[in-house]
Amino acid sequence: MLSRIQRALGKRFGKRQVSVVRLSGIIMDQQPQRQNSINLQRFDRAIKSAFASNPSAVALQIQSPGGSAAQSAMIVDRVRSLKSRYESFYDTEIPVISFVEDMALSGGYFLACAGDKIVCSRSSLVGSIGVIYSGFGFEEGMEKLGIKRRVHTAGKNKSQLDMFSPEDEGDVKRVKAILGDIHEHFIDVVKTRRGRKLNASDEDLFNGEFWAGDRAIELGLADEIGDIYSYCDARFKFRGEPCPLVPYRPRAAMFLS
Repeated sequence: MLSRIQRALGKRFGKRQVSVVRLSGIIMDQQPQRQNSINLQRFDRAIKSAFASNPSAVALQIQSPGGSAAQSAMIVDRVRSLKSRYESFYDTEIPVISFVEDMALSGGYFLACAGDKIVCSRSSLVGSIGVIYSGFGFEEGMEKLGIKRRVHTAGKNKSQLDMFSPEDEGDVKRVKAILGDIHEHFIDVVKTRRGRKLNASDEDLFNGEFWAGDRAIELGLADEIGDIYSYCDARFKFRGEPCPLVPYRPRAAMFLS
């Protein structure tokens, strides 16, 4: 009964707005010291509500230098899943548009791939399709200070990449293999979402480089120059007037468990 009522109300009062979800910050799991991070736990309710309103479109405002590949992938999968679900539920198309502000780099570009189109400024930074791991080595400093490291493990690889021990070639090889697997996942998502729009070789596109807006469009990583207001005013109207942009905000960190 509730589904029938929701469907009827959505069809009767839908298509009057553009739902906006702003994804701004570092992409990482929710932590007390990073209350404004981007992760699925924090944004799931906002994304679902944005689609449930049966909008003319869902706009993703993206402002991120990157972060967790896993969180990026989960958000993209959730957006695409909800788009499919609510398009079927309301029997209508709900386009998803990604709007890049200053940057959509690395995981930020991963998020942008949730959109059916990617719109950016000429000065937006777009791309950085790669994966990185970095750390420090303190073994020489410890030796100078006369400090000895004592580590006891069950499992021969449990202490791999210990910053207080000399770098081990086997550890580096394993980490590079893992980074390669994550990179391949990233590349697969870009190729799936961008398809024939991509206009350069894998070597040129997927080496971690990033570009400004015009060049990103030439390479097929973005679709056009614009901003959320002008783009939506021109394309999404109700009774001849531009649809209002209605924000759907993430849950406050204090309410996340």
